[in-house]
Amino acid sequence: MKETNFGHYQYDLRYLANNNISPAVLDGEMRPCHFSECERCALKNIAPGNKCYTKLLLWLMEEYKPLPLLDNREKRYLKAVIRPFKSRVISITKYVDEETKDAFIRISIRDDTAILLPVFKAGDMYKRMTARKEYSLKELGLEAVPKE
Repeated sequence: MKETNFGHYQYDLRYLANNNISPAVLDGEMRPCHFSECERCALKNIAPGNKCYTKLLLWLMEEYKPLPLLDNREKRYLKAVIRPFKSRVISITKYVDEETKDAFIRISIRDDTAILLPVFKAGDMYKRMTARKEYSLKELGLEAVPKE
């Protein structure tokens, strides 16, 4: 049986309910609702009389689909950067300086070489990548998928 959104987000939902916080679904993920991004929320009212909670119940029953680690813009950029030496890439890692909240991407290449990409503010880009975790090209969706 496939996991539903309810199964995946049940602990988040319990926390929100226990703390009397309304949920929102932004960019495919459940978060606390601040009533400031209603137009982006998947639970927004689309017809008179519909309530966010009715939409939430329907969304919770849907199959959970994990979001890719990279959005399309991030994926295009990294593909372009690694294209000349893609076969030699070992891993790609995000590093975050907890003090300044600056982040950067490190591409590890065979023969103990690394490429450091320009610094960006943590939370602006590569949001779904965990800091200091080495990702393979396959995990990031940067490997070509063979056609059957």
